[in-house]
Amino acid sequence: MRTSSCTSRHRGSSASAGSSAARRHGWIAAATRTRSSAPHCASTSRVRDGRTPGMSPAHPAGRSAGPIPRSSRWIWLSIMTTSPRGASVPSAPPPSPSLRSPSSRSVMSSLLRRVPSPGPAPPPRLRLPLLLALLLLLAPRPGSADMAAAPLVADEIAPTPFRTLDTSFIHDQVLDNGLTVVVIEAPTVPIVTMELAVRNGAFVETPATNGLAHLYEHMFFKANASIPSQEAYMARQREMGMIWNGTTSNERVNYFFTLPSWRVEEGLRFMADALLSPLFLQEELERELEVVIGEFDRAESSPFWPLFRAMDEQLWHRYPERKDALGSREVILSATPEQLEDQRELFYHPNNSLLVLAGDITAEQGFALAEEILGHWPEGPDPFERLPVPEHPPLEAPTGRVVTSGTQFSVVQIGWHGPDTRTTLHDTDAADVLSFIAGQTGSRFQANLVETGLALEAGVRYVTERYTGPIIATAVVPPGQEEEALRALHAEVLAFAEPDAFTDAQLRTAQTLLATQEIMAQQNVDRLAHTISYWWASADIDAYRTYVDRLNDVERTDLARLTYRFLRNRPFAAVVLTHPDVAAAQGLDDAWLQAIVDDLLPASPEEDPR
Repeated sequence: MRTSSCTSRHRGSSASAGSSAARRHGWIAAATRTRSSAPHCASTSRVRDGRTPGMSPAHPAGRSAGPIPRSSRWIWLSIMTTSPRGASVPSAPPPSPSLRSPSSRSVMSSLLRRVPSPGPAPPPRLRLPLLLALLLLLAPRPGSADMAAAPLVADEIAPTPFRTLDTSFIHDQVLDNGLTVVVIEAPTVPIVTMELAVRNGAFVETPATNGLAHLYEHMFFKANASIPSQEAYMARQREMGMIWNGTTSNERVNYFFTLPSWRVEEGLRFMADALLSPLFLQEELERELEVVIGEFDRAESSPFWPLFRAMDEQLWHRYPERKDALGSREVILSATPEQLEDQRELFYHPNNSLLVLAGDITAEQGFALAEEILGHWPEGPDPFERLPVPEHPPLEAPTGRVVTSGTQFSVVQIGWHGPDTRTTLHDTDAADVLSFIAGQTGSRFQANLVETGLALEAGVRYVTERYTGPIIATAVVPPGQEEEALRALHAEVLAFAEPDAFTDAQLRTAQTLLATQEIMAQQNVDRLAHTISYWWASADIDAYRTYVDRLNDVERTDLARLTYRFLRNRPFAAVVLTHPDVAAAQGLDDAWLQAIVDDLLPASPEEDPR
């Protein structure tokens, strides 16, 4: 599963608040969905160590310690301010380098998330594969960049897929007040990650409130009835040895704290104080506004920002704010403590929240602590009855825009409205598989786009979401080949309905790679916590438990159905990003691109002949 983009900021650790110790999984990041697992928060890397997948010392029976969120699809895009399927905005990332002097991994993950990632300045050189990866992501599961490209695999050799995902060490329960509690038993080391997730984010926002979910997330780590100031808040975190962070994505806001297991009770009480009695002091709000606006500045300084913005404005033409976790500068700059209190009263209820306790803790201990500390949290009204989420209207016709920045290469991108988890869950699995077939070296997609020299890199990403996840195809091309590459990219995506689009071995390889990512993700309990919370927000916990089983049920007919239902001869949005000198010399403008996209879409949709 690929997560959507998100805005995630590494707020701090016991050593130094604001350090880059804990990065977002690649929300957003794999803005593609690799469902997962970041990552519009957010976004994440699947192989975490050299252990055999699924075998962890914490789980003698062979359980892994923690999956990465599907959110990765966007996760290529985790541009949100995420992964498993969402994205987040970093609070103190370095400035985004230009394509002419790119950095490497941190640039890729930031692009994948659509916002710069926190941390020290990256190395001096960015290779093309990283550039594409970053573009594909735009969202992981709950915390990881799931949109990794598949390795070269001989078509004649089909791997034996994993048949199921072990979740016997993951326990869940709903308290009387409606709070969902998940306990992940992973006693390898004496630490526990506590994560609070709320169904909030861009998807509930209007033009007048776009960005308030993100701002609230920043203000969570401030004064409350038990802690008089942000300085005291940070001091208490250092005292407990906490590593902490928070992210905002399209469909989830989450806060997470990792600390020694013997301090989990005081840590949970500390988190509960921030949750139940925030003060929203005016002076702290004014200081934090500068931090949030700094995130805007860093995001907009990326040479890919015009590409991301142009795609979102076309794809989500009616409600662009509901896919924009970063938010509106104007809304954030004019925000008041009263508006933040309104956010709390609307969305911060136990029946709209999830608590995950992961690590050296038993289910019995975890459920008892949750009941003792949060069982009195009063249930609230359903926010979605008061503020129903509108459906994104379908695209009525193809649209195209040409944008420019100081990029060395051109980028062509095509976006469609894809499936969502409410109505077409199996299609979301097929979209994951399609993106991983497209990424395999030797696939028809790569052969006709990259091996011919038409594109330098090419890929497909999908972001798993409850409300219309996007399917995005991207190619990085030499200047002068934009039209040919755009036409070929469109044709190769539509070709997934054809019998020769991929081999049986490539299908099985994609399924195995996706399953392996989930199993390897279980090696890290904090990422597993993010993955679980992403699934809870974008679908439900059972959808996570059955993900690998559903992946293995995907067949050719499912990919053909997905292609006809969402892609083949359906309206789409196209964007070409290039250097202004190239655009001027070649006459690349909106009218030029609109003529091409009109030519690509027949007058009437082609129906599935099967």
